[in-house]
Amino acid sequence: MIGTHTPRGALVLGYAGLLPALAAALLLLVGPAAWTGAALQAHLAYAAIILSFIGGLWWGAACADTSAPSIPVLVASVVPPLVAWALALAGGPLSLVAVAVLFLAVLPIDRHLTGERLTPAWWLRLRVPLSAGMALLAIVSASASASA
Repeated sequence: MIGTHTPRGALVLGYAGLLPALAAALLLLVGPAAWTGAALQAHLAYAAIILSFIGGLWWGAACADTSAPSIPVLVASVVPPLVAWALALAGGPLSLVAVAVLFLAVLPIDRHLTGERLTPAWWLRLRVPLSAGMALLAIVSASASASA
């Protein structure tokens, strides 16, 4: 079937997108205590950027149907960036836990978009591990910063 294999570029760049969150988690785990606040804030800021990116992808997918963009998907597309922005402003380990939940909560919309054929057939095979990776790294960072 055409278009079912995840393109190598999407795989490489998608997984490379985990690197800033991994770096923040590593800093929180093994870095100097003086860097805890900055690493925590960096992780929250990066999570907000990625969740904004996801929202933008959804907006674009909804608008792909130029005759009638899906209003529910357009509405849903603004939720992750707004919630992530508020969590980044709030700061703290609990905000990272909430970010982890948010990364998992976005997956049903990705599934919906794939079911509506607004995303490629390989979309979920990329999105699920990337969202799970971001969620796991957020939990690691939350745990490390709470015990720092």
